[in-house]
Amino acid sequence: MKGKKLSILLLSSLLLMSCQGKEGVIEVDPVQSQEARLEEEARLAEEARLEAERLEAERIRLDQEEKLRAEEERKEQERLAKEREEEQARLEAERQAQMLSDYRTYGVNEIGQVIVIMYHNLADKPGDYASTPDLLRADLTRLYESGYRPVSMSDFINNTIDIPLGTTPVVLTFDDGYKSDIYYDEEGNIHPDSVAGIMLEMAGKYDDFDPRAIFYIYGKNPFREQDLITKKLQDLVEIGFEIGNHTIDHNELNTLSHEGIQEALGREHAFILSHLPDYKVSHMCFPKGLKPSDDRIESIFKGTYEDVTYDYLSGVNVGWNPTRPYGHINFNARSINRVTCGDDDFELNYWLDYLDAHPEKRYYSDGDPSTIVIPADFKEYLDPSLLDEAILYDKEED
Repeated sequence: MKGKKLSILLLSSLLLMSCQGKEGVIEVDPVQSQEARLEEEARLAEEARLEAERLEAERIRLDQEEKLRAEEERKEQERLAKEREEEQARLEAERQAQMLSDYRTYGVNEIGQVIVIMYHNLADKPGDYASTPDLLRADLTRLYESGYRPVSMSDFINNTIDIPLGTTPVVLTFDDGYKSDIYYDEEGNIHPDSVAGIMLEMAGKYDDFDPRAIFYIYGKNPFREQDLITKKLQDLVEIGFEIGNHTIDHNELNTLSHEGIQEALGREHAFILSHLPDYKVSHMCFPKGLKPSDDRIESIFKGTYEDVTYDYLSGVNVGWNPTRPYGHINFNARSINRVTCGDDDFELNYWLDYLDAHPEKRYYSDGDPSTIVIPADFKEYLDPSLLDEAILYDKEED
Protein backbone atom coordinates (compact mmCIF):
# COMPACT_ATOMS: atom_id res chain seq x y z
CA MET A 1 0.00 0.00 0.00
CA LYS A 2 2.87 2.29 0.83
CA GLY A 3 4.52 1.50 -2.51
CA LYS A 4 1.42 2.45 -4.42
CA LYS A 5 1.29 5.87 -2.72
CA LEU A 6 4.95 6.52 -3.55
CA SER A 7 4.36 5.66 -7.22
CA ILE A 8 1.55 8.17 -7.42
CA LEU A 9 3.64 10.90 -5.81
CA LEU A 10 6.51 10.21 -8.21
CA LEU A 11 4.25 10.38 -11.22
CA SER A 12 2.80 13.68 -10.01
CA SER A 13 6.25 15.15 -9.59
CA LEU A 14 7.28 14.14 -13.12
CA LEU A 15 4.18 15.69 -14.59
CA LEU A 16 4.79 18.93 -12.66
CA MET A 17 8.34 19.13 -13.85
CA SER A 18 7.25 18.70 -17.44
CA CYS A 19 5.13 21.83 -17.17
CA GLN A 20 7.95 24.02 -15.86
CA GLY A 21 10.30 26.18 -17.87
CA LYS A 22 13.95 26.33 -17.45
CA GLU A 23 13.50 28.43 -14.31
CA GLY A 24 10.70 26.19 -12.80
CA VAL A 25 7.71 28.67 -13.50
CA ILE A 26 4.34 27.39 -14.83
CA GLU A 27 3.56 28.69 -18.30
CA VAL A 28 -0.14 29.76 -18.67
CA ASP A 29 -1.94 29.85 -22.02
CA PRO A 30 -3.14 33.50 -22.57
CA VAL A 31 -6.32 32.38 -24.32
CA GLN A 32 -7.22 30.06 -21.51
CA SER A 33 -6.49 32.81 -18.94
CA GLN A 34 -8.80 35.28 -20.70
CA GLU A 35 -11.56 32.69 -20.89
CA ALA A 36 -11.15 31.92 -17.20
CA ARG A 37 -11.36 35.62 -16.32
CA LEU A 38 -14.47 36.08 -18.43
CA GLU A 39 -16.03 33.02 -16.90
CA GLU A 40 -15.23 34.36 -13.42
CA GLU A 41 -16.72 37.76 -14.28
CA ALA A 42 -19.80 36.10 -15.69
CA ARG A 43 -20.10 34.00 -12.57
CA LEU A 44 -19.80 37.05 -10.35
CA ALA A 45 -22.26 39.00 -12.48
CA GLU A 46 -24.75 36.14 -12.24
CA GLU A 47 -24.30 36.00 -8.51
CA ALA A 48 -24.87 39.78 -8.30
CA ARG A 49 -27.98 39.49 -10.46
CA LEU A 50 -29.35 36.68 -8.38
CA GLU A 51 -28.57 38.65 -5.20
CA ALA A 52 -30.31 41.72 -6.64
CA GLU A 53 -33.34 39.62 -7.54
CA ARG A 54 -33.34 38.14 -4.06
CA LEU A 55 -33.13 41.60 -2.46
CA GLU A 56 -35.89 42.96 -4.73
CA ALA A 57 -38.07 40.00 -3.89
CA GLU A 58 -37.36 40.60 -0.20
CA ARG A 59 -38.19 44.33 -0.58
CA ILE A 60 -41.45 43.49 -2.34
CA ARG A 61 -42.31 41.00 0.41
CA LEU A 62 -41.58 43.48 3.17
CA ASP A 63 -43.49 46.21 1.35
CA GLN A 64 -46.50 43.95 1.00
CA GLU A 65 -46.27 42.99 4.65
CA GLU A 66 -46.09 46.68 5.60
CA LYS A 67 -49.13 47.46 3.46
CA LEU A 68 -51.00 44.58 5.06
CA ARG A 69 -50.04 45.80 8.53
CA ALA A 70 -51.09 49.35 7.63
CA GLU A 71 -54.39 48.11 6.24
CA GLU A 72 -55.01 46.01 9.33
CA GLU A 73 -54.13 48.96 11.56
CA ARG A 74 -56.43 51.25 9.54
CA LYS A 75 -59.27 48.77 9.88
CA GLU A 76 -58.57 48.45 13.61
CA GLN A 77 -58.56 52.23 14.04
CA GLU A 78 -61.83 52.45 12.10
CA ARG A 79 -63.30 49.73 14.30
CA LEU A 80 -62.17 51.48 17.49
CA ALA A 81 -63.40 54.84 16.20
CA LYS A 82 -66.76 53.32 15.36
CA GLU A 83 -66.94 51.74 18.80
CA ARG A 84 -66.10 55.09 20.41
CA GLU A 85 -68.67 56.85 18.26
CA GLU A 86 -71.30 54.26 19.11
CA GLU A 87 -70.40 54.51 22.80
CA GLN A 88 -70.56 58.29 22.71
CA ALA A 89 -73.90 58.12 20.92
CA ARG A 90 -75.16 55.66 23.51
CA LEU A 91 -73.95 57.83 26.39
CA GLU A 92 -75.41 60.93 24.76
CA ALA A 93 -78.73 59.18 24.26
CA GLU A 94 -78.67 58.13 27.91
CA ARG A 95 -77.75 61.68 28.93
CA GLN A 96 -80.54 63.16 26.85
CA ALA A 97 -82.99 60.65 28.25
CA GLN A 98 -81.85 61.42 31.79
CA MET A 99 -82.08 65.16 31.15
CA LEU A 100 -85.60 64.81 29.78
CA SER A 101 -86.53 62.69 32.77
CA ASP A 102 -85.07 65.34 35.10
CA TYR A 103 -86.90 68.14 33.29
CA ARG A 104 -90.18 66.31 33.75
CA THR A 105 -89.47 65.23 37.32
CA TYR A 106 -88.55 68.74 38.49
CA GLY A 107 -90.82 70.68 36.14
CA VAL A 108 -87.87 72.67 34.81
CA ASN A 109 -88.99 76.06 33.57
CA GLU A 110 -86.35 78.77 33.27
CA ILE A 111 -88.76 81.52 32.30
CA GLY A 112 -91.04 80.93 35.28
CA GLN A 113 -91.70 83.57 37.92
CA VAL A 114 -88.90 84.70 40.24
CA ILE A 115 -89.28 86.40 43.62
CA VAL A 116 -87.09 89.44 44.25
CA ILE A 117 -87.53 90.33 47.93
CA MET A 118 -87.42 93.90 49.21
CA TYR A 119 -86.10 94.29 52.74
CA HIS A 120 -85.11 97.44 54.58
CA ASN A 121 -83.93 97.25 58.19
CA LEU A 122 -83.99 94.68 60.96
CA ALA A 123 -85.54 95.95 64.20
CA ASP A 124 -86.81 94.63 67.52
CA LYS A 125 -90.34 94.54 66.12
CA PRO A 126 -91.62 94.23 62.56
CA GLY A 127 -93.10 97.35 61.01
CA ASP A 128 -93.47 99.14 57.70
CA TYR A 129 -90.77 97.52 55.57
CA ALA A 130 -88.96 96.44 58.76
CA SER A 131 -88.28 92.87 59.74
CA THR A 132 -86.46 91.31 62.71
CA PRO A 133 -83.42 89.02 62.89
CA ASP A 134 -85.62 86.05 63.78
CA LEU A 135 -88.10 86.78 61.01
CA LEU A 136 -85.26 87.05 58.49
CA ARG A 137 -83.95 83.69 59.68
CA ALA A 138 -87.45 82.27 59.33
CA ASP A 139 -87.77 83.70 55.81
CA LEU A 140 -84.41 82.29 54.72
CA THR A 141 -85.15 78.91 56.29
CA ARG A 142 -88.50 78.64 54.57
CA LEU A 143 -86.98 79.73 51.28
CA TYR A 144 -84.20 77.15 51.54
CA GLU A 145 -86.48 74.31 52.59
CA SER A 146 -88.86 75.20 49.73
CA GLY A 147 -86.06 74.88 47.21
CA TYR A 148 -85.06 78.53 46.77
CA ARG A 149 -81.40 79.51 46.49
CA PRO A 150 -80.07 83.10 46.71
CA VAL A 151 -78.42 84.48 43.57
CA SER A 152 -76.82 87.84 42.90
CA MET A 153 -78.62 90.57 40.99
CA SER A 154 -75.89 90.38 38.35
CA ASP A 155 -76.40 86.64 37.82
CA PHE A 156 -80.15 87.17 37.60
CA ILE A 157 -79.82 89.95 35.03
CA ASN A 158 -77.07 88.29 32.98
CA ASN A 159 -78.67 84.82 32.99
CA THR A 160 -75.67 83.26 34.70
CA ILE A 161 -77.75 81.64 37.42
CA ASP A 162 -75.83 78.64 38.75
CA ILE A 163 -77.96 76.67 41.21
CA PRO A 164 -78.77 72.96 41.54
CA LEU A 165 -81.25 71.14 39.34
CA GLY A 166 -84.83 71.62 40.49
CA THR A 167 -84.14 74.66 42.66
CA THR A 168 -85.41 78.21 42.21
CA PRO A 169 -83.45 81.47 42.30
CA VAL A 170 -84.40 84.20 44.73
CA VAL A 171 -82.86 87.68 44.82
CA LEU A 172 -82.54 89.41 48.19
CA THR A 173 -82.40 93.22 48.21
CA PHE A 174 -81.87 95.58 51.16
CA ASP A 175 -82.64 99.26 50.73
CA ASP A 176 -81.24 102.42 52.33
CA GLY A 177 -78.12 101.08 54.04
CA TYR A 178 -79.29 100.61 57.62
CA LYS A 179 -76.89 99.77 60.42
CA SER A 180 -78.63 96.42 60.80
CA ASP A 181 -77.23 95.38 57.40
CA ILE A 182 -73.77 94.95 58.90
CA TYR A 183 -72.29 95.78 62.29
CA TYR A 184 -69.76 94.18 64.60
CA ASP A 185 -69.61 92.58 68.03
CA GLU A 186 -67.16 93.54 70.77
CA GLU A 187 -64.48 91.32 69.25
CA GLY A 188 -64.79 92.97 65.85
CA ASN A 189 -66.62 90.10 64.18
CA ILE A 190 -69.72 90.58 62.04
CA HIS A 191 -72.62 90.51 64.47
CA PRO A 192 -74.71 87.32 64.15
CA ASP A 193 -77.97 89.32 64.23
CA SER A 194 -77.00 91.59 61.34
CA VAL A 195 -78.17 90.78 57.81
CA ALA A 196 -74.63 89.81 56.82
CA GLY A 197 -74.25 87.68 59.95
CA ILE A 198 -77.53 85.84 59.39
CA MET A 199 -76.64 85.16 55.75
CA LEU A 200 -73.25 83.77 56.82
CA GLU A 201 -75.01 81.66 59.44
CA MET A 202 -77.22 80.13 56.74
CA ALA A 203 -74.21 79.52 54.49
CA GLY A 204 -72.50 77.68 57.33
CA LYS A 205 -75.59 75.57 57.90
CA TYR A 206 -76.26 74.59 54.28
CA ASP A 207 -73.55 73.73 51.77
CA ASP A 208 -75.51 74.98 48.78
CA PHE A 209 -76.65 78.25 50.31
CA ASP A 210 -74.53 81.09 48.92
CA PRO A 211 -74.65 84.39 50.86
CA ARG A 212 -75.83 86.56 47.97
CA ALA A 213 -77.78 89.83 48.21
CA ILE A 214 -77.56 93.43 47.07
CA PHE A 215 -77.50 96.49 49.34
CA TYR A 216 -78.81 99.71 47.77
CA ILE A 217 -77.27 102.62 49.64
CA TYR A 218 -77.88 106.36 49.55
CA GLY A 219 -76.17 109.38 51.12
CA LYS A 220 -72.72 109.57 52.64
CA ASN A 221 -73.26 107.61 55.83
CA PRO A 222 -74.49 104.15 54.83
CA PHE A 223 -74.78 101.63 57.65
CA ARG A 224 -74.82 104.55 60.10
CA GLU A 225 -71.26 104.30 61.42
CA GLN A 226 -69.16 106.95 59.71
CA ASP A 227 -65.77 105.63 60.76
CA LEU A 228 -66.57 102.11 59.52
CA ILE A 229 -67.99 102.88 56.06
CA THR A 230 -64.99 101.61 54.14
CA LYS A 231 -64.59 98.49 56.27
CA LYS A 232 -68.26 97.61 55.99
CA LEU A 233 -68.37 98.06 52.24
CA GLN A 234 -65.19 96.06 51.80
CA ASP A 235 -66.44 93.27 54.07
CA LEU A 236 -69.75 93.03 52.21
CA VAL A 237 -68.07 92.84 48.81
CA GLU A 238 -65.51 90.33 50.05
CA ILE A 239 -68.30 88.02 51.23
CA GLY A 240 -69.92 88.18 47.80
CA PHE A 241 -72.65 90.78 48.28
CA GLU A 242 -73.29 93.56 45.78
CA ILE A 243 -73.62 97.31 46.32
CA GLY A 244 -76.20 99.30 44.36
CA ASN A 245 -76.93 103.02 43.89
CA HIS A 246 -80.00 104.48 45.64
CA THR A 247 -79.11 108.14 44.79
CA ILE A 248 -77.32 110.72 46.92
CA ASP A 249 -80.39 111.87 48.85
CA HIS A 250 -83.10 109.29 48.22
CA ASN A 251 -84.16 111.56 45.38
CA GLU A 252 -87.52 111.20 43.64
CA LEU A 253 -86.14 110.78 40.16
CA ASN A 254 -89.42 111.52 38.39
CA THR A 255 -89.16 115.14 39.58
CA LEU A 256 -85.65 115.78 38.26
CA SER A 257 -84.28 116.92 34.91
CA HIS A 258 -81.67 114.97 32.94
CA GLU A 259 -78.98 116.96 34.72
CA GLY A 260 -80.60 116.51 38.11
CA ILE A 261 -80.87 112.76 37.65
CA GLN A 262 -77.24 112.47 36.64
CA GLU A 263 -76.16 114.54 39.64
CA ALA A 264 -78.24 112.45 42.07
CA LEU A 265 -76.83 109.19 40.77
CA GLY A 266 -73.37 110.45 39.82
CA ARG A 267 -72.61 111.85 43.29
CA GLU A 268 -73.59 108.61 45.01
CA HIS A 269 -71.67 106.61 42.42
CA ALA A 270 -68.57 108.72 43.16
CA PHE A 271 -69.08 108.22 46.90
CA ILE A 272 -69.17 104.43 46.54
CA LEU A 273 -66.01 104.45 44.41
CA SER A 274 -64.25 106.63 46.97
CA HIS A 275 -64.49 103.68 49.36
CA LEU A 276 -64.35 100.87 46.77
CA PRO A 277 -62.12 102.28 43.99
CA ASP A 278 -61.94 98.98 42.06
CA TYR A 279 -65.61 98.07 42.40
CA LYS A 280 -68.02 98.18 39.46
CA VAL A 281 -71.45 99.51 40.45
CA SER A 282 -73.89 97.90 38.01
CA HIS A 283 -77.35 98.29 39.57
CA MET A 284 -79.65 101.01 40.90
CA CYS A 285 -82.87 101.24 42.87
CA PHE A 286 -85.66 103.78 42.25
CA PRO A 287 -86.28 105.65 45.53
CA LYS A 288 -89.94 105.11 46.46
CA GLY A 289 -90.29 103.34 43.12
CA LEU A 290 -90.66 106.70 41.36
CA LYS A 291 -89.22 107.21 37.88
CA PRO A 292 -89.86 109.41 34.85
CA SER A 293 -92.00 108.09 32.03
CA ASP A 294 -90.23 110.02 29.27
CA ASP A 295 -86.71 109.96 27.81
CA ARG A 296 -85.23 111.06 31.15
CA ILE A 297 -85.25 107.36 31.98
CA GLU A 298 -82.13 107.05 29.83
CA SER A 299 -80.22 109.34 32.19
CA ILE A 300 -80.99 106.95 35.03
CA PHE A 301 -79.14 104.08 33.43
CA LYS A 302 -76.34 105.91 31.71
CA GLY A 303 -74.92 109.31 32.50
CA THR A 304 -72.03 111.51 33.61
CA TYR A 305 -71.65 113.92 36.49
CA GLU A 306 -68.44 115.92 36.71
CA ASP A 307 -65.70 113.31 36.17
CA VAL A 308 -67.85 110.28 37.04
CA THR A 309 -69.60 108.12 34.43
CA TYR A 310 -72.06 105.38 35.31
CA ASP A 311 -73.74 102.67 33.25
CA TYR A 312 -76.31 100.50 35.05
CA LEU A 313 -77.70 97.13 34.02
CA SER A 314 -80.83 97.14 36.14
CA GLY A 315 -83.31 99.11 38.19
CA VAL A 316 -85.69 97.72 40.81
CA ASN A 317 -89.19 98.91 41.65
CA VAL A 318 -91.24 98.95 44.81
CA GLY A 319 -93.60 96.21 43.76
CA TRP A 320 -96.01 93.58 44.92
CA ASN A 321 -95.54 90.62 42.66
CA PRO A 322 -92.85 88.29 41.30
CA THR A 323 -90.86 89.28 38.25
CA ARG A 324 -89.97 87.65 34.94
CA PRO A 325 -86.44 86.40 34.28
CA TYR A 326 -84.14 86.72 31.30
CA GLY A 327 -85.62 84.85 28.36
CA HIS A 328 -89.24 85.75 29.05
CA ILE A 329 -90.85 88.11 26.55
CA ASN A 330 -91.72 90.48 29.38
CA PHE A 331 -88.28 90.54 30.98
CA ASN A 332 -87.15 94.13 31.55
CA ALA A 333 -83.92 94.61 33.47
CA ARG A 334 -84.76 98.29 33.90
CA SER A 335 -88.02 97.57 35.70
CA ILE A 336 -87.72 94.62 38.05
CA ASN A 337 -90.68 94.07 40.35
CA ARG A 338 -90.11 93.18 43.97
CA VAL A 339 -92.10 91.58 46.78
CA THR A 340 -91.98 93.04 50.28
CA CYS A 341 -91.21 90.81 53.23
CA GLY A 342 -94.11 89.91 55.49
CA ASP A 343 -97.25 87.82 55.85
CA ASP A 344 -99.91 90.15 54.44
CA ASP A 345 -101.57 89.80 51.06
CA PHE A 346 -99.10 90.08 48.19
CA GLU A 347 -96.12 90.00 50.56
CA LEU A 348 -93.44 87.33 50.64
CA ASN A 349 -95.24 84.47 52.36
CA TYR A 350 -98.35 85.07 50.28
CA TRP A 351 -96.34 84.57 47.09
CA LEU A 352 -94.47 81.57 48.47
CA ASP A 353 -97.83 79.95 49.22
CA TYR A 354 -99.10 80.90 45.78
CA LEU A 355 -96.15 79.37 43.94
CA ASP A 356 -96.31 76.27 46.12
CA ALA A 357 -99.91 75.89 44.94
CA HIS A 358 -99.00 76.72 41.31
CA PRO A 359 -95.59 75.14 40.66
CA GLU A 360 -96.15 75.32 36.91
CA LYS A 361 -95.70 79.11 37.16
CA ARG A 362 -92.47 78.97 39.16
CA TYR A 363 -88.91 79.11 37.85
CA TYR A 364 -87.12 75.77 38.22
CA SER A 365 -83.49 75.47 37.18
CA ASP A 366 -82.00 72.73 34.99
CA GLY A 367 -78.74 73.08 36.91
CA ASP A 368 -76.82 74.34 33.87
CA PRO A 369 -76.16 78.10 33.70
CA SER A 370 -75.33 77.88 29.98
CA THR A 371 -78.78 76.74 28.84
CA ILE A 372 -82.39 77.91 28.89
CA VAL A 373 -84.86 75.06 29.29
CA ILE A 374 -88.62 75.51 29.19
CA PRO A 375 -91.71 73.36 28.70
CA ALA A 376 -92.89 73.35 25.09
CA ASP A 377 -96.23 74.85 26.11
CA PHE A 378 -94.36 77.97 27.34
CA LYS A 379 -92.94 78.64 23.89
CA GLU A 380 -95.23 81.63 23.34
CA TYR A 381 -93.65 83.35 26.37
CA LEU A 382 -90.08 82.85 25.20
CA ASP A 383 -88.13 85.77 23.78
CA PRO A 384 -88.19 84.98 20.01
CA SER A 385 -84.49 85.82 19.69
CA LEU A 386 -83.71 82.84 21.96
CA LEU A 387 -85.81 80.27 20.14
CA ASP A 388 -82.86 78.64 18.35
CA GLU A 389 -80.78 78.19 21.51
CA ALA A 390 -83.47 77.32 24.04
CA ILE A 391 -84.28 73.70 24.87
CA LEU A 392 -88.00 72.94 24.73
CA TYR A 393 -89.43 69.70 26.07
CA ASP A 394 -92.81 68.05 26.37
CA LYS A 395 -93.94 67.69 29.97
CA GLU A 396 -95.70 64.43 29.22
CA GLU A 397 -94.49 61.39 27.28
CA ASP A 398 -96.10 60.84 23.89
